[in-house]
Amino acid sequence: MAPLDNRANPSQGKRLASFLDVSVGLTHELDAMSIVDVILERSMELVRADFGALVTFDQSGSIDHFISRGIDDQVEMGASLRALLSVRDRLIGSLYLSRVPGEPPFSDSDRVVVNALGSMAAVGLSSARLYREEAERSKRGALMQQISWAVRHSLDITEVLTDAVETLGKAAGIDRCYIRLVDE
Repeated sequence: MAPLDNRANPSQGKRLASFLDVSVGLTHELDAMSIVDVILERSMELVRADFGALVTFDQSGSIDHFISRGIDDQVEMGASLRALLSVRDRLIGSLYLSRVPGEPPFSDSDRVVVNALGSMAAVGLSSARLYREEAERSKRGALMQQISWAVRHSLDITEVLTDAVETLGKAAGIDRCYIRLVDE
């Protein structure tokens, strides 16, 4: 592969710099909506698309995030380009880009860039999802630890149940929570 000479093709150098900026940015981002937004914006910029949409799916296949730019009910679309976002052979989203009618079709270079951005987005989204799941597990673990501490440090059943119900209520984000004891 020939080395990149920015003097010979300044737009190629700018494209590479923007592409690398996205790549580095995604390594630090853990918010899925921010990742979706950055990928759509940069994809449209790098391939000069007039319209774009990005959809992600949750574990069950339902739509998790959907954003679009430049699209409304009145718009006619010309040349289009799509990249599938997948991780380990599992589809997690799709990126759609289009130009207004009369604009030139997307080039092979545009396809390579969009597919690469789609791959980066898939990895970034997967990392964000794993981070969110781990944070939730950590919260549940801390909750269980707090309840078990209350159980180990008191012989008073009323105190233990009161601590447990208050902790569970706060964790669930509810105003009222109770445990009802039934005599047999």
